[in-house]
Amino acid sequence: MELRTRAVSTAVAVRTATPADFPRVADAMASAFFDNPITTWHVPDESRRLDVMRDFFTVLLETGYTRFGLVYTSVGEVAGGALWIAHDALENRRPVPGLPVEWCRTCNTPRARGRLPRNMVVPPDTSAELDRAMTKIFRDFPRTFELFELFNAHHPKDSHYYLQFIGVHPGRQGTGIGTALLRAMMEQCDLEGVAAYLEADERSRSLYLRHGFEAIGQMRLPNGPSVWPMWRAPRMIPEGDEGDGHRW
Repeated sequence: MELRTRAVSTAVAVRTATPADFPRVADAMASAFFDNPITTWHVPDESRRLDVMRDFFTVLLETGYTRFGLVYTSVGEVAGGALWIAHDALENRRPVPGLPVEWCRTCNTPRARGRLPRNMVVPPDTSAELDRAMTKIFRDFPRTFELFELFNAHHPKDSHYYLQFIGVHPGRQGTGIGTALLRAMMEQCDLEGVAAYLEADERSRSLYLRHGFEAIGQMRLPNGPSVWPMWRAPRMIPEGDEGDGHRW
């Protein structure tokens, strides 16, 4: 993976994360999402939530984002992450073990031991550590299945980059890291002329509106919070401002 660094603002620089960064990214993301309304809906046990979310992000990063996708993090201390799936991967929809069927339409039955969501597959050579993490994530949390299925049903078909997760450790929130992580890919989308898509909760919806996203619907989790699918069309880059040679 090519390591890239971007000074998105004068205060914060971000870079592409490598697999060596993933444990720290998972830690930061678990803390960031601890009291998120969607997290508390599908992981209601507060005493276990931090461990469950840490394992969730570890599995996601190590089984999905090592194969394709892009993870941005902060330069210096790893204080958060932005997890993107590339639009070409969404278009190809190849059967890649370890990826949700959302991007892997032709995958077969899950190949891990134990109960897993219908739209999740894992590598056939699962390790004991991965089995332990998957068991912890989905044990006693049937709402996780509902969440995946709802998001999958509303996912747009047009070409785009998908922001699956973005979060900053609570101790570093309000310092511009989240905005820098988001703007890094927004600049890339504009350079390539590609749209971006995400799902927002009530807390984050206004932030994304300020960055050019528009709500294209509303989903209501069963007996839970609302979620807004949001779409951002690419902005025209004036000729001569392409930076790295791209223009559209």
